[in-house]
Formats: sequence, C-alpha cells, structure tokens
Amino acid sequence: MHHPNADAPPFNPLPPLVIAIAVVMGAIEAAFQLGEAGLIGGPNAAAWRQEIAYRFGFFNAVAHQMYGLQSFPPDQVMRFVTYPFFHRDVTEALFSVVFVLAIGKWVGERTHWVNLLVTFVASSALTALVASLVFSVDYLLLGAWAPICGWIGAMTWLLVLHARAVGEPPRQAFGLVAALGVFQLVFWALFGATGLFEWAVGFVSGFAIFAFLQPTLYQGVGYWLDRARNR
Repeated sequence: MHHPNADAPPFNPLPPLVIAIAVVMGAIEAAFQLGEAGLIGGPNAAAWRQEIAYRFGFFNAVAHQMYGLQSFPPDQVMRFVTYPFFHRDVTEALFSVVFVLAIGKWVGERTHWVNLLVTFVASSALTALVASLVFSVDYLLLGAWAPICGWIGAMTWLLVLHARAVGEPPRQAFGLVAALGVFQLVFWALFGATGLFEWAVGFVSGFAIFAFLQPTLYQGVGYWLDRARNR
C-alpha cells in the first residue's frame, strides 16, 4: 500500500534565500582559501582577503568621512550591507555559514522570505550605523554575526508569540539567547571579545525589526494597516 507521504523529502528544504546567502559566503571564503594556497589567482591572490576587506568591509573612517562631507556615494554606502559576506578567517566563515543555514531555516519556515531578507539587511546596516557612532575611526566591521543575531532576534520574537499563544511565560523564549550566550563565550575565547557589540546590537535590531514586520504569528505588516483602519 502506498503511503501518502512516501514521496516527501526526508528533510524540509532550505528557504532559497538562506541557501543563496550561505552559498555566497561559502564561495567567497573558498576563493580566499584557494588563493592563499596558490591554486588560483597567481602571486597576488594571497592578499585577496585584505584587499576585499578594504573594498567591502565597513570602516568607520569611511563612514565619518561621508558624515563630514554630507556625501554618500553608493559604492561607499554599500559597505553598510556588504561586510557580512566577508570574514577574517576560514573558521569564522564556517561558523557563519552553519548559523545562517540553521537559524535561517528555522525562521524562514515561519515567515515570508521578504521579512527574512529585510531583517538580515536592516540588522546589518543598523549595527554598522551604531558602530560608526560609538567607535573610533579605525574600527573595522567584518563578518555575519550582526545579521545572524538579527535572525536570532527574529527567532526569539516568534518564540515569544508562540509562548503567548499557548499561555506560557514569554520569558522562556529568551532561554535560547542564554544558551547562545554560552556559545558566544567560547567564541570570544577563540576570536576575541570584539563580537560582543555585533551580537548585542544585531540581536536587538533584529528583534525590533521583525516584531514590526510580523507582529503576530500569522500576520505581517498588514496587521498595522488593519489597526489603522479600525481606529
């Protein structure tokens, strides 16, 4: 007898947006590794990581110059959202890809891909903006931890909504954040404490942005339009 779910895939497919982000990050890091190994790019390939960081990383010096001149050329403004795709080393890149796939899959299965994309981009940009305001001109922002934590903020908000729906205390939703905080301590030991700022601002940004984009379990920004009409 044929089972109705016999043809279903054994695992739920990853959202295309999550796959795309992970593939771009992984491909960039693979190019760096092949270049550093001398397999592609010739003798200059070993310096690709540094050259790309200067071109696409977020530098406070560039941001302060734009603020001072009141000039915002697109090739410099893009730094606010390009820096998450470039990492300081292969270990950081691998952790980023794993978290993008895991957290992105969980959130992406419960929301529209546009909400997922907006949260990723906005948490990246807001983290860079805050960094430009609180750190010195020599501060450099690289890596995907800010938008990853933006997605963790989105996940936490969805867990809060679920807890409310079943009558549980919403504070339990923040248990995930506490568990990830333990992981962050290990990560700091490996890479230094600079990631604390990115995790904190990324999480708060993502939580707030996603709460606006999806204020209930089953409604998006249309919820706010309905409320405005009913006033």
